[in-house]
Amino acid sequence: MSGLNSRLDFANIEVILLEPTAHARVVRDILRALGILNMRECKSIEEAADMVTVRDPDLLILDSEAGDESVNRVVRDIRGGRLGTNPFAVIIVLTWERDESRIWNTLNAGADDLIAKPLSVKLIADRIENLVRARKKFVATADYVGPDRRTGERQNTGDPEPIVVPNNLRYKATGDKSARCDRESLKKARLSVGLQRLQRMTGELARIATIIEQDLERSEGYLRPDQDDIAKLSMLVEEISEYVQAHDLKHVRDLVTSLRKVMDGIGTGPDTNIRQFEILRLHGHALLAALLEGDDAPELLAQALKQAIAIAGTEDAAGAA
Repeated sequence: MSGLNSRLDFANIEVILLEPTAHARVVRDILRALGILNMRECKSIEEAADMVTVRDPDLLILDSEAGDESVNRVVRDIRGGRLGTNPFAVIIVLTWERDESRIWNTLNAGADDLIAKPLSVKLIADRIENLVRARKKFVATADYVGPDRRTGERQNTGDPEPIVVPNNLRYKATGDKSARCDRESLKKARLSVGLQRLQRMTGELARIATIIEQDLERSEGYLRPDQDDIAKLSMLVEEISEYVQAHDLKHVRDLVTSLRKVMDGIGTGPDTNIRQFEILRLHGHALLAALLEGDDAPELLAQALKQAIAIAGTEDAAGAA
């Protein structure tokens, strides 16, 4: 069904259009043909990012010719809540690109849709209508927030449960109040997505720490941990800490403080200590159990803190000697 005949009302849709090339007029005319009148046009990704901070767009249309990586970074920042007030705004990226890896990089940044040029009124209408009527639910992992692109066959037990997020594009086009993006719906969706991502990050933290711990055991301590793994652990600890602090999750605050101390010791210590990674793994498991409210959470929390205190005491004694 064509968007032109679907009786959708686009008169009040707020759009940010990033089109740095001569095709800007083409895209603008197509959007106007659909009844979209409230457009903020940008010629650079920096201008578009600035616009997101002062406007609340319902739809962003970003041309990858502004720079693939720059566009992807802006999409990730929006989805991660680091840019603008609504991480769930609908995002469409336009491209001439046919390289599969670059296409996946854009989708993996969290865009709702990627539309290949050349464009037509019907093509744009159909894709926007699909995002109004059948937008995908969101999922969050350690390094991704965005539409759930899994098919039914690919979903496994333990995979994150898809989350319905506010869709102001749908609300304004159809009047469906359940899709409205207001303060309360934003707060609820951000909390759900954030907790899901926090769970995935703690699981990833435990996984990487386990791999390093096993490698060190096999090499009897002679193998130096991969620095990329250390950097990933450090990033995960920092993001976990930021989220717990921002949402004041008191029941895991002490554990996260301990987690940071263990990670700081790994980052600055002269020698590789397998016990540090063992305790880091235990912290990850304890955090995950606490977030999921598992029956073993109190025991794991106590064990993690006890071992962290023990290793800190050992290192302090060694330093004093």
